[in-house]
Amino acid sequence: MYIKRLDLVGFKSFGDEAQVTLEPGITAIVGPNGCGKSNIVDAIRWVLGEQSARTLRGKRMEDFIFNGTQNRRSSGMAEANVLITDLDGRITNAALREYSEISLGRRLYRSGESEYLINKTPVRLKDVVDAFLDLGVSSSGLALMEQADIYELLQAKPEERRSYIDGAAGVLKYKHRKEEALRKMEDTQQNLQRVGDILGEVKRQMNSLSRQARKAETYRNLQQELLRLEMLILGCEYVTVRGSAEESARSCAALRARMEEISARKEAAENRVGQAKMSLLDREKTLSVLRLEFQEVVSALDRARSRLDVAREQIVSRGKELERLEEELGELSERGVRLEQTRVRRRQERGELLGQLEALEERRVAVDGEMTRLQAQSRLLAQGLEEKKTAYIDLHSRLSQGRTQRESLLSRQEDFAGRSQRLLQEEGRIREGERESTRLLQVGSDRLRASEECVLSLGREQAVFQDRLREKMVEVQETENGIQERRGQLQGVLSQLQTLRDLQRNYEGFARGVRSLLVQEGSGLALPGLKGVVAEVLETSPRFEKAVEAALGEKLQCLLVDGHETALRAISFLKDRTGGRGGFLPMQPKSNGSFAYSPNGDRGIVGMALDLVRCPEEFRAAVYSLLGEVLVVETLQDALDLWQRHAFPGTLVTLEGDVVDPTGLVIGGGDQGQSEGGTLLARRRRIQELDSEAVALREEIRGLEGRREALLRELEDLQKEQQRIAALLRESEIERVNCRRDVEQQEGEIRRWTERRRALGYERGMLAEEEARLREEVAKQEELCALLEHQCLRVEEEIRCGQGDLEDRNRKSAEISAALTELRVEIGALREKEQGLSTTLRDLTGEQENLEAAREKLRARQSEARQGIQMARETIDEGERSLQDLSALKDQRSASLQEMEESLQTGRAQFEELEVAVKEANLELDQARETFSRAEIQWTEERVTLRHLEDRGVSSYGRPIAEIVHLFQSQPEVDVGGWKQRAGEVKDSMQRLGEINMTALQEFEELKERHRFLDSQREDLEKSLGDLHETIRKINLTIREKFTTSFEQIKNNFEKVFIRLFGGGEATLVLTNPAEPLESGVDIIAQPPGKKLQNLALLSAGEKALTALSFLFAIFLVNPSPFCILDEVDAPLDEANVLRFGEMVREISSRTQFLIITHNKRTMTIADRLYGVTMEEEGISQLVSVILNGHQVPS
Repeated sequence: MYIKRLDLVGFKSFGDEAQVTLEPGITAIVGPNGCGKSNIVDAIRWVLGEQSARTLRGKRMEDFIFNGTQNRRSSGMAEANVLITDLDGRITNAALREYSEISLGRRLYRSGESEYLINKTPVRLKDVVDAFLDLGVSSSGLALMEQADIYELLQAKPEERRSYIDGAAGVLKYKHRKEEALRKMEDTQQNLQRVGDILGEVKRQMNSLSRQARKAETYRNLQQELLRLEMLILGCEYVTVRGSAEESARSCAALRARMEEISARKEAAENRVGQAKMSLLDREKTLSVLRLEFQEVVSALDRARSRLDVAREQIVSRGKELERLEEELGELSERGVRLEQTRVRRRQERGELLGQLEALEERRVAVDGEMTRLQAQSRLLAQGLEEKKTAYIDLHSRLSQGRTQRESLLSRQEDFAGRSQRLLQEEGRIREGERESTRLLQVGSDRLRASEECVLSLGREQAVFQDRLREKMVEVQETENGIQERRGQLQGVLSQLQTLRDLQRNYEGFARGVRSLLVQEGSGLALPGLKGVVAEVLETSPRFEKAVEAALGEKLQCLLVDGHETALRAISFLKDRTGGRGGFLPMQPKSNGSFAYSPNGDRGIVGMALDLVRCPEEFRAAVYSLLGEVLVVETLQDALDLWQRHAFPGTLVTLEGDVVDPTGLVIGGGDQGQSEGGTLLARRRRIQELDSEAVALREEIRGLEGRREALLRELEDLQKEQQRIAALLRESEIERVNCRRDVEQQEGEIRRWTERRRALGYERGMLAEEEARLREEVAKQEELCALLEHQCLRVEEEIRCGQGDLEDRNRKSAEISAALTELRVEIGALREKEQGLSTTLRDLTGEQENLEAAREKLRARQSEARQGIQMARETIDEGERSLQDLSALKDQRSASLQEMEESLQTGRAQFEELEVAVKEANLELDQARETFSRAEIQWTEERVTLRHLEDRGVSSYGRPIAEIVHLFQSQPEVDVGGWKQRAGEVKDSMQRLGEINMTALQEFEELKERHRFLDSQREDLEKSLGDLHETIRKINLTIREKFTTSFEQIKNNFEKVFIRLFGGGEATLVLTNPAEPLESGVDIIAQPPGKKLQNLALLSAGEKALTALSFLFAIFLVNPSPFCILDEVDAPLDEANVLRFGEMVREISSRTQFLIITHNKRTMTIADRLYGVTMEEEGISQLVSVILNGHQVPS
């Protein structure tokens, strides 16, 4: 598995899209300081999920978005994608397991929004981190190491350093599982405690509800008997009303037949009116068609004249276009000549570059041959030297092991002597502990008895307070229900009030012209002199609203003005803005003289309309002009009687809104689509009523809220007292549990003291035998160490001699390699320049072809312009002929139109005569309908009563009325009086039972079920707690086994790699607490050759780097990372150490892909591929490809 490609867009200094293509092995990235090399490492760390901006060398995440330069705009987004291939099923995610390669990416917008991507699909950060953990990589691991990480690794705490070995051992996921199990165990223990508390509370509630449940059962039996008696009474009432309703239905059927006969006669008359109306409509339609045809001829004349004008303008514009096209053709020809000259110059430059490339390639081949010869010699010397080093490492390792074993044996001897002394002291402490535990057991038993008595007393006191608390909560709930009910009513009133006020504010129901002026007034641009609308200054009682509105009609919307000058300005305003029409009434209208009327005992008179309304005194004269000659009567028949007797010379209006004017014209009927909010007068009245209703409801709510606050204070006092008792009870229960636990603990402590005394005797015997065996092993190890020291000195001298010869040859190889690298870089740059010239030549050729195409287009447009001029001339000739024909047709259509208008006037006169006949038929039908209406009202009232009884049956008893009637009819005898008497007795019995908690039965059963459920929950939690303990035990065993095995392997590798990189010395890894490997940290002990053992902080920079790299390579030899990125970690190393570092990297690169950022030329020589990072444009990083070992690395 390895990184196949890295794609960057807008990340840090990579303003343009950049792509780094990688292969297995070693890839080096080189370039001057500040060109953006480390930004590649930051991009990979960023994709791995790094959340610290400081770690990525920034202050905040927005710093990673390309910020632009003097010549470039900043980017709005930064994105990086890493393509990883050859996965071989390492991903545990089921959705990704089948992929052989995946793309992991991260995207950041300047707005702060961030996205994580897997295969271009948005995912969570956790999904990306989990995927990399499956691959054995994390943003904080050893797979990404910068120069600063070397010092952090050596200066880290032992516990922090241990995490690197945990990663290599593969125990991080087990630690994560252990943490999850511990959290679950803590939650389970808390849940178990809560379930225990709840079980106790449920048991106490069950005891309290049992008495209430028995009382509710008695009440329910009485309630069922009362229900049956009331249904029998209801059934008797329903049967009686149903008989009366059937008789009324037969009477209504007879009256309906008479109405149908009259309706048939009226319909025949209406049919004749309809036929006359249809004839009139046909003539009107024909007239409309003729008018339309006449208008079409006029429009055709206008269009013909327009076409002539357009054609003449086209001739002028086409001529100008031909002149402009000639000028453009000339400019294109000159540009073609300049392009040809540029192309010749670029061909000459490319030829010179090809010659330079050929000369440099010959020099590279010669230097490459010399490099191959030196490398072969160095390999032979290195091979012999490596064999001697291996032998030396083996001898030195055996010597170190012998010394370690000898020191360990001596240390164990000292430990055994100390342990013997400690065992004697321990035996004395055990006997003292037994005596103290016996005393504490007696004290704990006394405390346990006292706490149990306290729990029983407090439990009884708590039950009393819970009953009082429940009664008070019922009172609070009833008060709260009352508040909510009135709030709901208030909300409905306020909603209606808001709707009506919105209608009034928006002047809904007024004519468009009146509304335009009123809106203008509301916006602060009112016309001076407007005093208001008639509808807004009048008030009357609801009984007279219809009469007043019918009398005024459209005048109700008239605007009151101070004079006709204001009316003229308002009308002008409406005309200018097409705002509709409106009526205007002066405040002091012209008087028609006084109007007096005396009733003289006439029937049905209510009074003069003027006396039935109220208005401000300033509007009295205007209102008099409108209603001064209007009389209000009871019915339309009363109005017609007065008119026929000429008893009243003015307008007659009924309370239902029917109108009889002085000429005898009658206006009446039902409402036609009345607007929301009612009539204009009713709307004002309804707003005042709703205001009063809202005030009353608010007062009621304030009173109920005061009572609720008082009840809540009482409830709070009870709750505090109940909580105090509950707290005391919990403390007592806790004390009881603690006392019981203390007693059990002391009993167990006594058993443990006894067992420890027996174990001490056995341990002292075993200790004596082990001391004798250790003395023999110490003598054997001292002889072995002396022999190994002599052999190590001999081999070390041979290694020093061979090392000098090898360093001479390596120095020469490095110098030739550096020269070879410079040649390759120079050749790569020249080839880039040659490719740029080739591209320029292709662009110039394409531009010449584009110029020729443009000239052809211009010639085509010249031809089109000439054709357009010819077509326009033909259009002018044809249009002049069409004008003559249309003028003649216009005269013919005008004559036909005049003839049809005369025919229409004749038809309208015939239609008016037929309408009079229909009105007479309508009067006879209204009288028949009045008789039928009275009969139907009685029948309707009886049906409403029946429906009400049916609804009572469903709402009160939950039974359909048919079932209730059947119950009544099935009785052997009817005794309504006896039923009512028994119902009263049952109600008395129910009242004597007092307050009933009808939910007690259901609550008692629910509590029993809840008790069973909680009991099973407690058993499940206890079982789950045991399972979690077992899981943690198994995880600890697995972590211990894996860590111990991996630690020993890494330790051995570290000792070998350290000696190899330093060319000697000693180093090892030790646990800070060997007795507890699960929690122990890891210390690094390093002694470079020729130096005494010292603190890691005192090592030189180069020694620190080699020590950290030894630790890194030791881990990779046990569990190799799929890839490793090293950022200038070789900077502190001298040439010899760089060579050893390079050899180690080359060896591990067969299993790990390396990406190295370096300035060191010797490090460059070990690379399989080389990338150069430059800044040809200031502030913009660019990649330059270089060929190494026969590979072409793309830019």
